Amino acid sequence: IHAAPGHDNQAVLLFEPAARILIAGDALWEHGVGVIFPEFDGDEGFEPFERTLQTVEALHPEWVVPGHGGPVARADGGIARALGQARTRVQQLQAHPAQHALHAAKVMVKYQLLDAEVMPRDAFLAWADAAPILHRLHRQHRPDLAWDDWLQHAVLAPLLARGALLQDATHLRNGAG
Repeated sequence: IHAAPGHDNQAVLLFEPAARILIAGDALWEHGVGVIFPEFDGDEGFEPFERTLQTVEALHPEWVVPGHGGPVARADGGIARALGQARTRVQQLQAHPAQHALHAAKVMVKYQLLDAEVMPRDAFLAWADAAPILHRLHRQHRPDLAWDDWLQHAVLAPLLARGALLQDATHLRNGAG
């Protein structure tokens, strides 16, 4: 068991040394990186995430099983590609903190609808208004926009446009996108 801070500073890696299999959870995906949540709570997230990637390299796994997507193999260069993509994405998130905040807000909304599947629009708006992290993300992304405008136009509209969420006159639903 190895600490895997970054996405979540309480996360761990599980490594089975005989088979050289690493269960990475959200620490390493085949394509991309999750939100670096500690950055929005006033904690360090980017430097601990780099240390997590260094731990993955030091363990020299043959296979990485991520929390999202399929297993990634060393033999075909998949692990090296995943590490490179993770570092590139983290550099982008660091360079553009407002975009990181917007991405985090969209992730929070999408996961809420994944969990609930369908919500009356009023219940969704009450949930969003009661979520302190969404208000922090609003302040970090576009404090110049009113809360309601930000939520509707910056967060919900892109999710609706790509089909990640669906809506009718009274409800929001999880979408396939």
